[in-house]
Amino acid sequence: MTARGSVLVVGGDSVIGGALRRTLLARGWRVAMTSRRSSSDPGIRRLDLARPPDKWDALGEPDIAFLCAGITKLSACEADPAGSSLINVGHMSILAERLTAGGCRVLYPSTNLVLGGEAPFLPFDAPYRPVSEYGRQKALTEQRLLGLGERAVILRMTKIMPPRLPLFRQWVEALRAGRTVQPLSDLMMSPIALSDLVDTMITVAMQGGGGIYQVSGDRDISYAEAAMLLADRLGCPRRLVQPKTMAELGVAAAAMRYTTLDITRVAEEFSLGLFDVAATVNGIDLDEQ
Repeated sequence: MTARGSVLVVGGDSVIGGALRRTLLARGWRVAMTSRRSSSDPGIRRLDLARPPDKWDALGEPDIAFLCAGITKLSACEADPAGSSLINVGHMSILAERLTAGGCRVLYPSTNLVLGGEAPFLPFDAPYRPVSEYGRQKALTEQRLLGLGERAVILRMTKIMPPRLPLFRQWVEALRAGRTVQPLSDLMMSPIALSDLVDTMITVAMQGGGGIYQVSGDRDISYAEAAMLLADRLGCPRRLVQPKTMAELGVAAAAMRYTTLDITRVAEEFSLGLFDVAATVNGIDLDEQ
């Protein structure tokens, strides 16, 4: 794709979509976005995936589209499987079909939750074993997009860590005040910084082929270990971090024993590596917490 090409960020006001749009604009790309909200800005097209497809506004003829919209809260998908599936699977698939039929290349952000996490660094062709309703919907959408050919690319990712993660903000505020925190010792993640994810999405969308790519942190850590890293960075005593299990706190979560993914394809095609999870946690801007 040349600098004359156009990019559409579907869901440009989401966490990932917003960061992606800002980065693309800073690099000189022509970028339009969609939002569920009406706007007088000519660069913002209204698209509410909850509405019937025949009511959608025209989206132009982008060269590349990043499909960052949808219902992403796991609890919302569990609470309304039919309604969330209509948006996340049915309408997202129709949108991808329309865009690719017009010659557009689409990148669909997916998740490690489509796999079971029974082993570390699962390959892209591991059997689907979704561990939540959200993971099930992502798996179904993946399968539909794989039928669209080389214009459709799927990027599976592990836990994404934006600069202002609310849970971490709560921990930082508590630790600075000398209060204890109770992070989960049996909920694992392999975090990737939002900025690293955005860079990878752009690289894969603009230089890669079709099918499935995966990105991952370099190891699994528990939320308790992440809280310990923050305590160390803040210079707070580790005794303030008092880990608990999900059973002890009565927490229900889409837990997997392993959350890491095999990244062979991005390593071979783009010389990208695993992301350092400790550096990701320690890279949070504490002044923003």
